Amino acid sequence: MALDEPNHWISLILGFVLTALGIIPLLNAMGVIGFGLPGFMTGLFGSLFGLIVLAGAGVYLLIDSFFEDDFIFWLTLIISLIIVVIGLIPILFNFGIIGFNIPFGATIYQILFAIEGFLLIIAAFAMN
Repeated sequence: MALDEPNHWISLILGFVLTALGIIPLLNAMGVIGFGLPGFMTGLFGSLFGLIVLAGAGVYLLIDSFFEDDFIFWLTLIISLIIVVIGLIPILFNFGIIGFNIPFGATIYQILFAIEGFLLIIAAFAMN
């Protein structure tokens, strides 16, 4: 049953936070809403801390995918692996472990945060 265990609630709350971090700046940039994130949060996208949050939430989504029903498991698993790799490559480049980087703009990171948050919200209800 949905939301009967603490990890379901954690996924739901984390999903709402990540979705808000992704959707609010996107809607503000398109002129749909007149407000945006505070200044200290807009610098999150592309920074080392933001990349760690992206990769860490991707790992959490990856773990959650193993507890989901079969109909959403594969989609969540593949997308979470892609998000973890996209988050880890710039982190490893910043520490000098690998010699290449994949530079993305803030918009790509905002879309990834929104997708990740949306999948965590789904995971809160689709977990066994």
